[in-house]
Amino acid sequence: MENTPYLYDTLLRVLGQHANWLDLRHCKTLAWMMVGLICSKTVSLGAWAPLVITQAQYAQSVVRRFSRWLANTRINVEPLYGPLIEQAVGGWVGKRMSVALDTSMLWHTSCLIRLSVISRGRAVPLVWRVIEHGSAAVSFETYQDLLDNAKRRLPLACQVVFLADRGFADTQLMGHLQGLGWHFRIRIKSTFWIYPSHLAPFQVGAIELKPGHLSCWQGVSMTEKHFGVVHLAVARPLGSEEYWYVVSDEPAALKTVEEYGLRFDREENFLDDKSNGVSARSFADAFSEGTGALVFCAGDNDAVLGLGRDVGGEERQASPCRSALVSGGELPEDWVELDQLCAEQRLRAHHLGVFE
Repeated sequence: MENTPYLYDTLLRVLGQHANWLDLRHCKTLAWMMVGLICSKTVSLGAWAPLVITQAQYAQSVVRRFSRWLANTRINVEPLYGPLIEQAVGGWVGKRMSVALDTSMLWHTSCLIRLSVISRGRAVPLVWRVIEHGSAAVSFETYQDLLDNAKRRLPLACQVVFLADRGFADTQLMGHLQGLGWHFRIRIKSTFWIYPSHLAPFQVGAIELKPGHLSCWQGVSMTEKHFGVVHLAVARPLGSEEYWYVVSDEPAALKTVEEYGLRFDREENFLDDKSNGVSARSFADAFSEGTGALVFCAGDNDAVLGLGRDVGGEERQASPCRSALVSGGELPEDWVELDQLCAEQRLRAHHLGVFE
């Protein structure tokens, strides 16, 4: 508590750097919400209330103040958050940046679509949208303009690597990313067909590997549309029967799978979305607006507190999911070549009818 006024004053100065606020009271309320989020380390309006210095006699009065802010239709998040995140990512000029697209279901009625910057073990929201939708699966047309908006927010000289899971394995998306000038690492399903130049087409699930091994397929096309040229990295994590099929616009290597693994750094965002005291009742009257504003509050903490500083500096401990993806950097280079050769031999045998 003793550091709260200084933290509040600092956040208020940072948030007030642009003149897009319709009412200064909106800015002050957001600063107190961020103080609560930072100090309580939980997404709960009730946990934030005791940290606010106010003349209100009851904590419930502060909670109602926060609820009104979240449901206020006059607060347009885009012009408020945009300048802050643009300033935060300014340090990536001429550098390589990873961004991850994901969806999250909230209370089984709405879907949060979010594109985040991966930085130092954390996924910081770049752009997002909340829609009334009963599934986490969304069409390309639903989030296409989010990608275009993100492009405008990022530095022109920044090299962007787009990361996404199987739910976004769409050649239309890949073509759009190429139009944006972005690289991509997208996981695909085992049922996808690829078309190597030197082999008959096959489903990627036909590739067999030993645990901890990697196979790379360069210069292939995929699906019946023959989209490509793309590159495929296939990995089998140690202690798992599951395979990882990652499509890239750049030559596939161990680094391809490692870069894709960065998307697991967004796991803490899922905890923020669904954990620790966010009550659906708080947003019953204006769910989409309230949740979007809550993402704004959470995203501001990372954007304001120095996302763009010390780019490439010390990271948090990597997500356990990312660490278990493959056996670190311990795969010998000759294993990669051997795996691809063995895979090709087995696939040729399969097409000759002798593969078991």
